[in-house]
Amino acid sequence: GGAPAAGAGAYRGVRATQEANRWAAEIKRDGRQIRLGLFDSTAEAARAYDRAALEFQGERAKLNFPADAERYAAENTLLRAEQARAA
Repeated sequence: GGAPAAGAGAYRGVRATQEANRWAAEIKRDGRQIRLGLFDSTAEAARAYDRAALEFQGERAKLNFPADAERYAAENTLLRAEQARAA
C-alpha cells in the first residue's frame, strides 16, 4: 500500500463509474484513452493501471503502488512465458 484508500481521485488512472461501488481503470497511450476494466475497489483499479503503466512506459511509469513494481514485472514475465507456450 501507501496510497490513500479514498474514492475517485485518490489514485492515478482510476475514476468512479455511475454503477454503484465500481471503479474504472484507464490509461492514455499514443493520445488514446484505453479502458482497462471495471473493478470492485479503487485499489484493484489502481493496480490494473500500474500494470499497464509499467508495460507501456517501463521504468518511467508513475505508479500508485511503486513498492509493487518488482512483483508486477515478475507477473508480466510469467504471463509472457505462458502466452509463448500456448502459441
